Amino acid sequence: MTAVYLYGVVGYPPPLARGVLGLGDSPVFLVGGPDLAAVASYSPLDLWPIDEAHVGRHEAVVEAIMRDRPVLPMRYNSLLPGNEAVTRFLRQGSRALGSALRRVGGRVEMGLRILAPAPGTEAVPGLPLPLCVRGPGTNYLRRRMEEERRGARERERGQQLIAELGALLEPLVAESSLRPFLTERLTLSASYLVAHDRVAAFRERVGVVQQRFSAFGFLLTGPWPPYHFANGSPDGSVGL
Repeated sequence: MTAVYLYGVVGYPPPLARGVLGLGDSPVFLVGGPDLAAVASYSPLDLWPIDEAHVGRHEAVVEAIMRDRPVLPMRYNSLLPGNEAVTRFLRQGSRALGSALRRVGGRVEMGLRILAPAPGTEAVPGLPLPLCVRGPGTNYLRRRMEEERRGARERERGQQLIAELGALLEPLVAESSLRPFLTERLTLSASYLVAHDRVAAFRERVGVVQQRFSAFGFLLTGPWPPYHFANGSPDGSVGL
């Protein structure tokens, strides 16, 4: 049975760029109108494998559309049984979809992950090195005290980093989704909604903070389609 696979929602018209191929090398087309349309291709009704090649093709279609116009990304493996079901989905969700599309219009997503220094790479003040040998129990307690003191110091430093980063980026960011201290070393995992013309300034200001906190590892990615800001709240793309 043939289904319709959805990549995203756009304003309708103008027409799509030619030559965009979706999953299974199926041509991409628009379904809907007059105000909203789904970027779609025909597909088997079965779910596609979750692997790098297939997810990458989904993302490539969304990114190709994003170069031409604002797009509201759909989650991977968003399938409907036919064009009528797609039109009904657009009609029933027109208010929310239209609002979300206006929200991300002219904007892209930037991702940032910040890692704390690896254990043992920074000295902890106030602890004598090397450790005094007084027996296994004493050494164990000293190591635990050292770990706890280092952890508290790194968390305090991480909180300072997050505060300075937020103050510096706030004028450039429309919205943000911040997830601090998800693990012992992952100081921050964040997504930012940034206007196209502010991406260069955004990168520059992240670089300023990176120089200031050079012991931390920074991974800045993007610009991407605004997956984290597509459904009216910063926690995921549009789904069925």
